[in-house]
Amino acid sequence: MSVVVADGAHARADAYVSLAVIASALAVAVGLEIADPLIGLAITVVILRITWDSWRTVRGHQHGPADDEHAH
Repeated sequence: MSVVVADGAHARADAYVSLAVIASALAVAVGLEIADPLIGLAITVVILRITWDSWRTVRGHQHGPADDEHAH
């Protein structure tokens, strides 16, 4: 089940990156050239965060309130 959760996180990351690329292109088109590297850094942070969360999910290190109920 944890692999399915990680796959969902990967799909969410893809959606965020796609939206950020569009936002970056629009920002540069209106003259905000600094937005491109800043959005690139934000994309990197999002990817690293989702990668870390997915790793913890797949390895079974992430326990939430729902997991505590079934840990008997």
